Amino acid sequence: SLFGIKTFKYILLVLIILLMLFAFQKIRLVDDAFISFRYAKNLVEGVGLVFNPGERVEGYSNFLWVMLMAAGLKIGILPEHFSIILSGLLHVLCLLMSYLLALKLLKNYTLAVIMALLTGTNWTIANFATSGLETPLQLFEFLVTTYIVLHGIQHGWNRRLTLALALVLNIALLTRPDAIVL
Repeated sequence: SLFGIKTFKYILLVLIILLMLFAFQKIRLVDDAFISFRYAKNLVEGVGLVFNPGERVEGYSNFLWVMLMAAGLKIGILPEHFSIILSGLLHVLCLLMSYLLALKLLKNYTLAVIMALLTGTNWTIANFATSGLETPLQLFEFLVTTYIVLHGIQHGWNRRLTLALALVLNIALLTRPDAIVL
C-alpha cells in the first residue's frame, strides 16, 4: 500500500470521527426504545420487570438491553441519554470491528478502511446507532462472532476460542432471542 501502518491508523481515526458525526448528526430515538426504558424504570423503582405495575407480561425482546438501561438509571442517567452514550460506544466498536475483520480477511489496509467506511455509511447501521434500541449491541456481537470464527478457521480451534464464541453467542441471546440464528 501507499501509506505506512501509522498513517492508516490516523486515517481510520479521522474516518471514525467523521462517521460518528454522520450517524449522530440527528438523534433518532424510536418509539419502541421507550418500551425498554419503561421496563427498566419500573425495575429500578422496585415495581418489577413489568410495563404496568401489577401486570406480569413480558413485552420486551431485549433482556440485556433492558438490564443495561436499568444500570444506567441506577447510576443516575436517563435511558434516553444512556442508550445514546452506549450506542455511540458500540457504534465505534462496530466500525473498528468491521475494519479488523476486513484486515484479517483481506490483509489490505486500504480495503479495511474502505470496509469501515461502507459499514459507517450504511443507512441502517447509521440510523439505528441513535435509535435507543439494542441494534448496535447486536451488530457488535455478530461482528465479534464472525471475527472469532474467522480466526478459528485461519489459525485452528482451541478451547479459548470455543469459550469466547460460546460467551459472545450467549450474550447475543440475552440481547435478542433471534440471535439463535447465529
